[in-house]
Amino acid sequence: MKKLGMPASDIVHIFSDEVRVPQHDQSGKENKSFFYQMEQFQEERLLARAKYICFLEDVIEAIKKYPGAESIWQTNSGQTANSVQIC
Repeated sequence: MKKLGMPASDIVHIFSDEVRVPQHDQSGKENKSFFYQMEQFQEERLLARAKYICFLEDVIEAIKKYPGAESIWQTNSGQTANSVQIC
């Protein structure tokens, strides 16, 4: 199955047609499980974003330690990378 999003996360097809669950074992309203799962995905995505932001902050701090490091790479015309940067 072709998927979007994070490749490392699993995909599982779950079919629960004609399954009877006693009222006292139900964890939500009938026919709302898809919406409950979508809400959970939003929470997971928010946590993943926070994790990536922390990682990127660490990367930025590591880069700041080597301010002249980009000058070691040269373009085909002999210019250094930092002399041709746009931003």
